[in-house]
Amino acid sequence: PTTEGLRGRRGMVWHAASGALARLTLRRPVLIAFLAWACIGHQLALADDGEGDAADAGAALRSMESCKMSEQEACPLAGLIWDEPAMIYPGGKTRCIFSSEPDYAFQVFRGDARKLLVFFQGGGICWNQLSTMTYRPTPCHTSLVPQPSQGLFDRASDANPFRHYTVVHIQHCSGDMHVGDTERWYTDEKGARVEQRGYQNALAALDWTTANMNTHLEDLVVGGCSAGALAAQFWAPRLFSRLQAIRTAVLADSYAGVFPGNRAASGGLSTEGGLLHDFGTCETGLLRGRLLTACQGETLAVADVFDVAMQMFPAVAFAGVNSKADWLQIAVYRAFARESLLPGADLNASDFYVALNLLLERYNRNPNYVSYLVAGNTHCFATSTLFYSADARGPNGTQSRSGASEASVPLATWVGALPVRPGEVVESRCHGTLLRRKSWSGIGYCDAALAGKAFHFSEAPP
Repeated sequence: PTTEGLRGRRGMVWHAASGALARLTLRRPVLIAFLAWACIGHQLALADDGEGDAADAGAALRSMESCKMSEQEACPLAGLIWDEPAMIYPGGKTRCIFSSEPDYAFQVFRGDARKLLVFFQGGGICWNQLSTMTYRPTPCHTSLVPQPSQGLFDRASDANPFRHYTVVHIQHCSGDMHVGDTERWYTDEKGARVEQRGYQNALAALDWTTANMNTHLEDLVVGGCSAGALAAQFWAPRLFSRLQAIRTAVLADSYAGVFPGNRAASGGLSTEGGLLHDFGTCETGLLRGRLLTACQGETLAVADVFDVAMQMFPAVAFAGVNSKADWLQIAVYRAFARESLLPGADLNASDFYVALNLLLERYNRNPNYVSYLVAGNTHCFATSTLFYSADARGPNGTQSRSGASEASVPLATWVGALPVRPGEVVESRCHGTLLRRKSWSGIGYCDAALAGKAFHFSEAPP
């Protein structure tokens, strides 16, 4: 196969494809790290949201209200049915990754126009020709997959803190974490160049949102799970600059940004830096200053983006939800480490939890960061029924009578404190014995350095 665009720093790697050995020259070691995802591709693409297969998605789309925007049709929020999901097709530069099913739409649940939840869908990632065109199923959503009415999208549940919000669910069918804007050199099955336009898709959803919501909102929450959690970190500054609200929050579910190695160990590169560079993220305008410089130099780390966002908006609560042994975050870490020749290819749950705690300690230096840790290996809560059964003891902790404590406040209740209101507070939660770093072992403990962290409402606007 052609190796155009795959040349670079680390020599030759052998990879089995279609029953034969194909020798590939790597452009950068980071990209090939995702090859290990092939064996979990189906789980990777669907685990983020607990969604069904393509047939289920197609049936859901056919039964759902939809509207195509044009010069004559703006698809206004006021024209949508209250609480019923609708797909808005914005047209323009938006599209899914393949030319066979290019039409892009974002999903809207109409509610109170003064309260808004913008949620970035997960759905995996497609990073090169092999992952996009060879692996089946692909390790990313390549077509629209509507979110079912569960988790924080359940409009019938009294326990849903966002039940009455207008929800804009930004679909992810571009395989680029909602931050790509590029045309690849390789083609799809119809012979057309593969395009990844996640940035254009999210921008169109944001344009529609700003045109339809109240100028000054009461509540604004930006969230996402898995790949969408990463997107929320990149997009939060743009959203907060365009939408003004009295109370605001960011909810990052099940992706904290734990990656193997460091810049020194990887020859100056961050393990995710090359990926973002190739997605075209550096040219989108989402990054400025030192973040843009790092992106252009392929040294940008996701943790840097999240840190800067928290510092830019100190009056905004940034909340992270993670499982102590999240199976998908561990699988991705192992894949990066294995193919980048960095330590961590055999990362276990205990070691992952150490890395997670160290990253959360970094975030915790920001006064506006709080975290919720769940025992176990579940990936993504907000989009599944586990949102209501989980507490710090586990994904079904609320159904357990053992180990109940102040720390076991249900996840849905904890998220319901966002955005924080006057006189209220949201505190970091974890179930287990408080230990200092030298005593860490297993996943049954909690990092003492994270304990007692709380965020209080500020009257200052974001």
